[in-house]
Amino acid sequence: MRLSVLIPVYNRRAQLAQCLDALARQTLPREEFEVIVCDDGSDDQPETLAADFASALDLKFVRRPHTNRAAALNGGFEAARGDVIVFTDSDMVPTPSLLEKHRDFHRRDPRPQAAMLGYMDWYPGLTVTRFMRHIVSDSAWQFGYTTLTDGGVVTWGYFYGGNTSAKREFLAAHGVHDESFARAEDVELGYRLSQAGMEIVYDASAVNYHNHFVTVRDFARRTSAARSSTSRAVTPSSRGTCPSSPARPWRARRSVAGSRSKGSSRRSRRSRGSSSVRRRRQRSRGSTRSCSRSRSARVSVRRSGPTSSRRRRRRP
Repeated sequence: MRLSVLIPVYNRRAQLAQCLDALARQTLPREEFEVIVCDDGSDDQPETLAADFASALDLKFVRRPHTNRAAALNGGFEAARGDVIVFTDSDMVPTPSLLEKHRDFHRRDPRPQAAMLGYMDWYPGLTVTRFMRHIVSDSAWQFGYTTLTDGGVVTWGYFYGGNTSAKREFLAAHGVHDESFARAEDVELGYRLSQAGMEIVYDASAVNYHNHFVTVRDFARRTSAARSSTSRAVTPSSRGTCPSSPARPWRARRSVAGSRSKGSSRRSRRSRGSSSVRRRRQRSRGSTRSCSRSRSARVSVRRSGPTSSRRRRRRP
């Protein structure tokens, strides 16, 4: 059994070099895996790293005009010759036994639909902020494992592109990445493969570190791009329908009837909103009138009450 490791990259030459260096130190023998760098039209010439790792890795560079990660990964998949496809990223730093863990799993479970999820965490040498820790905790905005059981089956929402693997024949039979997705192409692929019967098993010992500092602004930009890419995605939208991905709000394709009902619901919301505005205005007018009446009453009391009392005191 041979593995094909796919690494999409776009203008991350330095991070890619660190990832390739970690792959060159794997416990899995060199002849049992190949590494395919899926270049999405980078400007920093990542292919110049080939000479540095030629003796340590079976390394290929597949370049496509700049489109997105999905298109780059599909180009790499076409060039792959392994029995198992391992998905990772250019800013990941694999631990030495990572590929051996993926190989062992697929040897134990040769079923075409069997897939594996490994564990991801921030790179130990990275300064991790409170925000970065939050997005990998129970919120699972970036990735999250707190609810998973080692060796258990997980749902398609955990088909993370940073540390998953699947049989090549299963991918070829049931589809690769949708190139219309600029973001979240990994989980969308997981959904489609799950419809074909894919079963993902979690192995907590297969560790891959994420060496990427994330700011709130960067994360908001990525989330906005993912939202626009997945506006037509087929995915659930709540923890009840998608326990695997509670914080990644996907929505199903809209049918004509669905879009009509959505339009009617929008009109009803607008009508409800306008009526509530009218009620608030009426209440504010009523309160203004009552306040004006109370002020006039207080003024009349001040003018009449104290004056009459003073007049009574002056009488002999």
